[in-house]
Amino acid sequence: SQPCQCRILLTSRLWPKGTHAYPPTYMQEYPVSGLPVPEGIDLLQKQGVQGTHAELQRAVEYCEGHAFSLTLLASLTHNHNLNLFSLFRDSAYTQFWKGNIAQNFLDYIYKQQLDQLQCKLLSAFSVYREAVPLDATCAVLETPHEPSKIQITSASHVLLAQHLLQATGNGFYQLHSIVASYAQDHCIENDEQANQRVLHTLHHKAALYYQQLAATTCPLENRRRSISDIHPLLEAIWHFCQAEQWQEAYNLMEQENIFSALKRWGGNATLLELCHLLLQSDHWQRESSSLAHIYNNLGDVCWVLGRVEQAQHYYNQTLHLCQKSTEHEAEAWARTNLGRIYNTLGNSALAQEYLAMALHLFRTLNNRSGEGSCLTNLGWVYYDLGNMLQAQKYFEQSLNIFKEKGDIQKEGLSYDYLGRIYNDMGQEHLAYEYYKKALKVLREVGDRNGEGIILCNLGRISNFLKHHQQAREYLELALHILKEVGDSNGEGTALNDLGTIYADQGQQKQAQDYFELALLIRQTVGNRRGEARTLTDLGKLCIDQGQIEQARTYFEQALHILREIDHGWREGRTLKNLGKVYLLLGQKDQALQCHKQALHLYKRIGNRWQE
Repeated sequence: SQPCQCRILLTSRLWPKGTHAYPPTYMQEYPVSGLPVPEGIDLLQKQGVQGTHAELQRAVEYCEGHAFSLTLLASLTHNHNLNLFSLFRDSAYTQFWKGNIAQNFLDYIYKQQLDQLQCKLLSAFSVYREAVPLDATCAVLETPHEPSKIQITSASHVLLAQHLLQATGNGFYQLHSIVASYAQDHCIENDEQANQRVLHTLHHKAALYYQQLAATTCPLENRRRSISDIHPLLEAIWHFCQAEQWQEAYNLMEQENIFSALKRWGGNATLLELCHLLLQSDHWQRESSSLAHIYNNLGDVCWVLGRVEQAQHYYNQTLHLCQKSTEHEAEAWARTNLGRIYNTLGNSALAQEYLAMALHLFRTLNNRSGEGSCLTNLGWVYYDLGNMLQAQKYFEQSLNIFKEKGDIQKEGLSYDYLGRIYNDMGQEHLAYEYYKKALKVLREVGDRNGEGIILCNLGRISNFLKHHQQAREYLELALHILKEVGDSNGEGTALNDLGTIYADQGQQKQAQDYFELALLIRQTVGNRRGEARTLTDLGKLCIDQGQIEQARTYFEQALHILREIDHGWREGRTLKNLGKVYLLLGQKDQALQCHKQALHLYKRIGNRWQE
């Protein structure tokens, strides 16, 4: 505000106004945002910080590109001869880094320039993990006397001026992650236990705030169609967990059917996080029924995410708990889920054993929904064995139950399963109609995972009917959805089907790329039948490329897997392809033997279409 030669002033604090009123006509503020990730990585590398690209990116994102924080990080790694892997692995170093930033960046402001209300407001904002309006902080403020709205607004202006608080638009505000962490550590100075108690109180009040918000903004349960419809409820559950009020969190999930809703809409990562938060309490060790429910849901999530061994572990945990109590319904669900896993792993005999016991329990309990799900899984056992008529019988029984119960989602899935039966029995046009009916239902209820799977089936049948462009559109959309919901098994299926389309159109390089990626995913998640299918498709592609010996290798690998897990109808399909290879090699006797084996297998299992 005084005449001077300097035209530009760089500052990391409030801009100087001098003794005069702020004159916007000749003095303008140009706030500089954080460095973009590539520039932040470049800064760290130029300062000699060692780490993988992912580790460097994590550091930049945590600092939100704040150059001073990144420089302090570089200094810390040099002084202690650390790389980023060691820093992130050892929480003591991470805390030291955060403390170092706080000491250099926040201590003076927090302790010397903010009054009590401003500090309390900072603590109130710090417990929220998303941008919130001032009303949210008013709901959690811990002050001796309730401040007025004007006082709170004035305090927020100071935090904004100090660049501790960020305005995200539409009256919403959020703290920088480093500032939030600092504020949470300084609710009460020099008393860690008291500080923790205050944080628990703030999180409890935040949970109540979100519950009140949900009461006015969330649609009724039968009108909810996506995760966004229950966002306030999810935040309330998370805050109850942070407040270590586990029972309140669990009760809210039960009351609002959050477990089933998240699975239906593909919110598997969110459900996984919430279940793990609940398990942090030893309370559930005394409440075996609730713990069994949590384990069952963790198994469901791990199954969708392709973590078959983890899913099996959680279902077995459920079964173990139920066998020590009278929780027969949870036991029935655990046996149903384990039956599904054993069938996928190729042990159809053990799958039938578990499902038969589950079906008996559900019928004893008169649980029609459970009975329907169990019948569905029995249908898949017979489908994988190649007995299409028996599979069709089970699917139709389960469809009638779901219609009776008004379970629209499972009714839609049943249409899909019957479509698969008709497809494999050569009635493609009828199958297509069932798939379209299933897709309409599942889109109405918001079942993203089911939608992705049905789009795969529509893509496959559209390709068979020579609608190649439509098939590719179905499968590309399916792949997008299945990736979004984290369904690795489904992703492998979509990739495999896209490979088939490219192979049919003579684009062999693209087909091979898709098949190889599908094979990698299926081997990773342990889907043995899927692995055999991809190996078979790779073999067929090798025939088109004139690589007959390589084709035989793929078919023999697929046949070995199928004979290892069961003697289903897929074995016959691979035998036919192997017979084709022997014909191309001029070995007619071996070719004849393969076809005879396939014919005998189809007659034995009663698959008339393949016969």
